[in-house]
Amino acid sequence: MTSHLSIELEQTELWLLADKAIYWPQQQALLIADIHIGKAAAYRRLGQP
Repeated sequence: MTSHLSIELEQTELWLLADKAIYWPQQQALLIADIHIGKAAAYRRLGQP
């Protein structure tokens, strides 16, 4: 079982990862979005559960 799905977009190889991220091997870059860093702490400050 492979840990990613390799696709080519505009002649650029990208790996779609099961962890909801994209790895760009050529640039050695991990692309992530909507990670909600600090979301729980912000909600607690506002008194929301």
